[in-house]
Amino acid sequence: MDSFIKGTIFSSLIFSVFMFNAMANADSGANIIETGATKKVKKLPKILVFEKKKSEAAKKMALIISELKDEYKEVFEIEVINTKRFVNRRIVKRYKIKSELVMVFLNAKGKELTRHAGALSKKRILKVWGKLGYKFTGKNTEKLKVKN
Repeated sequence: MDSFIKGTIFSSLIFSVFMFNAMANADSGANIIETGATKKVKKLPKILVFEKKKSEAAKKMALIISELKDEYKEVFEIEVINTKRFVNRRIVKRYKIKSELVMVFLNAKGKELTRHAGALSKKRILKVWGKLGYKFTGKNTEKLKVKN
């Protein structure tokens, strides 16, 4: 009986860790804009970056991704997904990821627009957005707008 209790506690602990990791990786895919007493949810285009954390390509992209997240957080989102983590297996399978580093560009509705295997520079990532029909305008603060 004592080993049964220990096994149950151990299983509960493992389950809790997986659930915590899954919730930590969960992303609503939206920014919240407060206007007066109401809150509106604004969906943004997104880049899903599938990578193996210890790969050379992932190491090269880490700084670029960090810069893009900071500079364009109100314009588009970037979500980094470690392909080797057990909790990410469903999304990796859903997007049929086979390479070490894949960037999937999604519109605001979550539809895949294009994908790229391998590392890209910051400038090239912004060019990809341009080819997808998004353009950057503004003086100091750039905004991402859909061409009409």
